[in-house]
Amino acid sequence: STFPEATAHMFRAQEPRQRSVDGYYEWGMHPWDVAAAFLICTEAGAVVTDLDGSAFSITARRTLVANAKIQPQLKKIIMDAGAPMQPSVN
Repeated sequence: STFPEATAHMFRAQEPRQRSVDGYYEWGMHPWDVAAAFLICTEAGAVVTDLDGSAFSITARRTLVANAKIQPQLKKIIMDAGAPMQPSVN
């Protein structure tokens, strides 16, 4: 995803009144792709983590955004589907 696209998806995952997605996962993004969106989403109450469930790290390049109610289930679905744990370097 490009920055505007990734940011828009992250925002949609945290906005309960206009939510068009329940969660969002992206891998391979750079810090500049997620920094502002991370702040806005967490301030709005979204859970933003690494795919493995650990605290979000701007350098991990794996981002999972969802509300607290579905985040554990979404993480399991994505991991069970075989999501890569190490993004390609580009």
